[in-house]
Amino acid sequence: MTNLSAGYLQVLGMLADEAVPATEWFEKMLKDLLKREAEAKHKPVHQSCKLIIDQIFRQLLSASSDSSAGEDSAGTAKALQAVSLLAACLPEVVMPHAQSLPPFLSQTLRVGSDQKVISLTAKILGMVVPEMKNPPELFLAQIEEGCTALFLKPNVTIQLLQDNVECLAQVVNSVTGNYKIVRDLFEKFWQLLVQVAGHLRNDPATIMRLHRGLCIVALIVQHFDIESEAFGYVSSNMKDRLVEVFLTLLKHPNATVQSKALQSLGFIFIRKPETMMQSKIQAIYTAMLSPTNQNIDMKQIVLANLVRYVEHEESLVANIEEHTTAQEQYASLDLRGNQSGASELPRKIIFHYLKSILACGRDGELDIRREVLNLVSAVVRLRFSNPQLLIPYLMAAATEPFELQSAKAETLLEEINRKYHGSVSTKALDGVRESFTFQRVIRPQHSVLRGYRVPPATGQQSDRQPTPVSLIGSVYSFLRPDRNHRRSLITSMLNTFKLEASQLDQLLYFADNIAYFGFQTQDEPLFVLYQMEPIMAMICPDALQRFRKAFKLTPAPREDGETEPEYDEDDLETPDNLRRNVPSDLTELRYCYRLCQPSFLLIGLKKFIEDFYGFSAAKLKEYSPNEKQAVWEKPIVTRKQMNKFHPGIVVEFVVKDYKKQLDEFLNAEFLVKKFLGFKAVVSQIDEAAVSAGPELADRSTAEEPDDLEEMPDDFEIPEESDDVGPDGFSSESGSSVASPVKKRGAKQDAGGTFKKPKTPKKKPDPGTPKKPRGRPRKTPVKPVKKQRGGGSGGGSGGGGGSGGGGSDDSSDEDNSFLP
Repeated sequence: MTNLSAGYLQVLGMLADEAVPATEWFEKMLKDLLKREAEAKHKPVHQSCKLIIDQIFRQLLSASSDSSAGEDSAGTAKALQAVSLLAACLPEVVMPHAQSLPPFLSQTLRVGSDQKVISLTAKILGMVVPEMKNPPELFLAQIEEGCTALFLKPNVTIQLLQDNVECLAQVVNSVTGNYKIVRDLFEKFWQLLVQVAGHLRNDPATIMRLHRGLCIVALIVQHFDIESEAFGYVSSNMKDRLVEVFLTLLKHPNATVQSKALQSLGFIFIRKPETMMQSKIQAIYTAMLSPTNQNIDMKQIVLANLVRYVEHEESLVANIEEHTTAQEQYASLDLRGNQSGASELPRKIIFHYLKSILACGRDGELDIRREVLNLVSAVVRLRFSNPQLLIPYLMAAATEPFELQSAKAETLLEEINRKYHGSVSTKALDGVRESFTFQRVIRPQHSVLRGYRVPPATGQQSDRQPTPVSLIGSVYSFLRPDRNHRRSLITSMLNTFKLEASQLDQLLYFADNIAYFGFQTQDEPLFVLYQMEPIMAMICPDALQRFRKAFKLTPAPREDGETEPEYDEDDLETPDNLRRNVPSDLTELRYCYRLCQPSFLLIGLKKFIEDFYGFSAAKLKEYSPNEKQAVWEKPIVTRKQMNKFHPGIVVEFVVKDYKKQLDEFLNAEFLVKKFLGFKAVVSQIDEAAVSAGPELADRSTAEEPDDLEEMPDDFEIPEESDDVGPDGFSSESGSSVASPVKKRGAKQDAGGTFKKPKTPKKKPDPGTPKKPRGRPRKTPVKPVKKQRGGGSGGGSGGGGGSGGGGSDDSSDEDNSFLP
């Protein structure tokens, strides 16, 4: 028995360590185990908890006089942490030992662990005393005396005051009803606040008392209804007067008084949350949460106030669910599926401040981002907001460099995707953009932002450098099982390369993530290459043509006397001729070179994926995304060990842009050289596109960008040509390859799907019997009927009738129009 107790104490000692964040899951697991054995005859978990508590209190009483003050308080705090954990799940096992706890409330504050001992003692008594039947009056008097005496002790933290007032509220509100002792305390500190608010002076002696008074008054308002008859305070509208006084103290010249007043307002808002919807409070909170506010402490206090309020609402909902039956809970659900006990007011408050809260998620301070994630986590649990509003922020938080933060964000995203299937996919592109903005804030300035990270090398990989991992790879990992969702993400990211207004460093971030996505099957990288080809065939020739026009080359007059001169690329676009025709103002040439950078990115990305996964040209030509899923869902067996994806031309351009050195970098000689090199690459792309023929044009028109509203105003799609062949595409294959979106073979309806062109119906020849309609009959037919059906059946392939054969033929034709 002693060895068993020692083992349990060792486990609980580990859980009591603040460095191990295991308290929440252990408490949840313990409650689940106790719930399972609630109606069982034998209750081993209950008996084990009782054994642990008995052993802990025996050690507490025996060790109280054997150690020094510092060591004794540290050991006591560790033991009381374990008692607090068990009291939250099973308060009845602590009741026999509750009367030995009040002496800890009057412990002298000599070292830091002494405050933790008093805080844990107050927390345990607050959970145990309301569950006790007929507790001794002396025991209750000791608790009240110990709590009130603590208010007058120096150097008391706000957390200790909060636990102390909460314990006093549980005893007075639930058992004794001794409101006089609370009323006297409130009156004493209230008069101090009124006096200081009337004369805002920076007096050190007064400020020390003011810090304590602000917190005590606000905590009493939170835990006691001071306007009720039971409390006995005669003043009316006391809460409104309190808010006015606290707002006045926000203008105090001392910064510490301002922060304490703002923190105390959060305690009052828990009792009176409708105050947060007042215009003056909204203005204060919004200004504090603004990205332009450089006061980190005040911003963190506002976020902590909101977290505290939402957690209070969560406890109310949990209390309703715990004390009501399943049938009562179902009857109390509103149209959103939430408990009616959680009123509309919390949702309105969160909705009003949500935009400012999510903006704080891009703050450079880790403490601010931690508070935002805690608040969003509570909002997701309580369903206080539309989850689609939170998805972009959570995708950005999943790229957090601190593992605890990123793991929590990934868990929330998985939970949202499980409850609302497909919601993450609809906001995936917004989330990738938000992650880029977030990474730009937390990374050092004037550094190139890459979309991957290099994981630490393990023991088996110590001899070689590990493969980089995409920053948003975790998001792709749980979109990957659904082929439509992962393809939607890939397509939307690649379509941003078409937009002239896209930021170059953002496109580099997108390309890095695509290069290092965790592809598991051959279909995934092949689909990326399949989607890249029509985009390259569109943007590369267009960028080259604009680059060519910027040189303003003048062709020689035609020999046949025509007015329009003849443009010969071989004669005009030579290095010497280009150098002679470089304009004095290089602004337009530099801008055209900037437009070439997305083409460089796609060319490098395509080359990297082909080499990394070892795809040959024959396999790329053979691949079709319209094949059955099982055809290309073969696992990727090997990946080649090669250098990182590094588009040097683009990275160099971004670096020079950050350093404001583009004008010196993009000189005339450099631009001429890059134009000739880009021209050679585009000619190879054109040759490959011509060999692809109408298939490439079909691919380019198969999917439109998801965000057409973000295209620049000067982005125009040329009109359709009247010369359209029977296959739905222009007979001029060369022009269709140069601009794949120029000619469309199939018209789109409002839903974005392609329809097969209607063909006119032919009238049957005279005397031809009608074809049977519907499915063939299963029962035997008369000979006459069979003879009539045989004629038409034989013409269509017999057996099954003409209806089945026509169905197959039309299906084959429709496949040619699929994207």
